[in-house]
Amino acid sequence: MKNHASLLLTGGRVYTGLPNAPWAEAVALGGDRILFVGTTAEAEKFRGPATEVIALAGNFLMPGLIDAHFHLLWQVHFRAGVCVDDLTEISALQATLSSYAESHPGTQDDWILGRGFAYELFSASQPPHRALLDAAVPDRPLLLSSFDMHTFLANTRALEMAGLLHGDPETPGFMLDENGLATGEMREFAALARMEKAIPALTPEAERAFFLRQQANLHRFGITAVQNKDGDADQLAFFRDLEADGLLRLRVQCPLMCPRGTPPEAIAEWRATHGSPTHESPYIRTTTIKLFYDGVIDSGTAAVLSPYQAPPFGHGETIHAAGDYDALVRAADAEGFQVVTHAIGDAAVRAALDAYASVPGTRRLRHRIEHIEILDPADLPRFRELGVVISVQPIHACFADIPAYRALIGPERHAWCFPFRTLIEAGNVLALGSDHPVATYDPRVTIAYALSRPPYGGPDAPAATPRHHLSIEEILAGYTRHAAYADHHENQIGVLTAGAFADLAVFDADPFTMAPEDFANWNCTLTVSGGQIVHRSGI
Repeated sequence: MKNHASLLLTGGRVYTGLPNAPWAEAVALGGDRILFVGTTAEAEKFRGPATEVIALAGNFLMPGLIDAHFHLLWQVHFRAGVCVDDLTEISALQATLSSYAESHPGTQDDWILGRGFAYELFSASQPPHRALLDAAVPDRPLLLSSFDMHTFLANTRALEMAGLLHGDPETPGFMLDENGLATGEMREFAALARMEKAIPALTPEAERAFFLRQQANLHRFGITAVQNKDGDADQLAFFRDLEADGLLRLRVQCPLMCPRGTPPEAIAEWRATHGSPTHESPYIRTTTIKLFYDGVIDSGTAAVLSPYQAPPFGHGETIHAAGDYDALVRAADAEGFQVVTHAIGDAAVRAALDAYASVPGTRRLRHRIEHIEILDPADLPRFRELGVVISVQPIHACFADIPAYRALIGPERHAWCFPFRTLIEAGNVLALGSDHPVATYDPRVTIAYALSRPPYGGPDAPAATPRHHLSIEEILAGYTRHAAYADHHENQIGVLTAGAFADLAVFDADPFTMAPEDFANWNCTLTVSGGQIVHRSGI
């Protein structure tokens, strides 16, 4: 045969991801593409003298997983040394921080960074305040992030070093006390960006090493592509340097993220210098613009149609000044970019839909909405009518069970929290992701949770919205072909078919036969990216 395979995989259960032909027996790869998917007998025709043959021995082969919502470099730029995500008492937080400072000595200018605190760690009687951190670490700059990276808390030393003890009148998000001093609490990314100017950056060598470790870990879970949900010229240059050196083995969507104050003209400039399709490569795509419309429910910064029913009350916040979000959507649509909007509250979801309805390219460009934690029923049919793509993170649905979350939104809205099943029944498909580092990128955790929607407080706690669980086919489609469609990459990744990129993952058991509790022991035995084996274990 003229086209001998470079790699032949036979003897397993092959899930192609194709709705009309979901099952096969063997796959033949040639270079970075799939040559053949079908029966073992037909695949043997592709065997040549140099073909590597892997006997799957009953393993489950499927398209490489695509994480549709990821932040690849957040952990590089906010490199937390101390993790506080399992703490429920202020005293435990202080003890953990004090112990970390003692075991990691430094000068008064050496920063301590930590992440993961839960909003319920604080209360009305003990709100977030720098004094709580000063009690544990008074003499070194300390900055903590919440688990979702939308709220931050700094001690006094950190604020002094950044020149922000009185906040910054030009930057929203700094909480001030009655005397005009910063409490240390900062909400959303504009405030964080201002604070980060005082934090020394990693060396390029350390940044690259961190990313390569993360890439290897993603491959270990069968993930071959991620849709990054933040980006700029520096990030794009970082990925292109990796690719030029032959080190990038993860397909990356690197958008332009437009923070508050970004002029619409910046989008045309991005296209001229970075975003043209001629700049794309097999591993890097720059076809999206990322916008944040609002914040998060937990801090009361998500935009809601009716007021919150608990402090801070009000209707939440919008990231962009009035009219600026719509102007950015119009500019991106005019330049041919797909718009990806973070919209958590029902008011934010409606505003995004309104903006998409006002531009001509929504269906063609597949403008997206990420998260959709609360949906007003009146907006349900609009996604399909407009052709808006939906991207959700199943593990986030556990937030709806948290008592403080329930209290904020009230029972009526609670019925429309994370309404995955309702969205599917309305004729939509869901692209799935993790939102790492907000949640783990381990797909086994997401799959197990999405299958069952277990209660946040354990088996005896009331389940919030159990009807919105997903089937295993819906989950795997969300991690493969639907995620590819959401990124204009269908038929190239997310399916096993001749001509597609040779990205695939092999697991030691068939997920269609597994119970949710079994996924903790579901192991990836082989990952192939662009025809190259990037992970192999036990096969």
